[in-house]
Amino acid sequence: MSHTPDGGPAFGGKRTEKIPDGSGSHQWIDVTYYGMTLLDYFAAKALEGMLANSTIWKLGPPLTGESIADWIAPQAYEVADAMLRAREK
Repeated sequence: MSHTPDGGPAFGGKRTEKIPDGSGSHQWIDVTYYGMTLLDYFAAKALEGMLANSTIWKLGPPLTGESIADWIAPQAYEVADAMLRAREK
């Protein structure tokens, strides 16, 4: 069993992971994940709306050779950041 860079459980929980111990070896330890942040949740919701909106597909990514996924994901986090700021007001 090896660590897969999957970000951990979205809603928290525990799992056993192979962690480097600093000496070149690894040890298996139980790791607790506390779940996704509110920022991540807001970004996921924003992304869902963006992907469902046909206008976004007409705009498309800028002409930088960037994939649609690499272009739209940061925008979802920009919306999520704005949602957090609005929540604080």
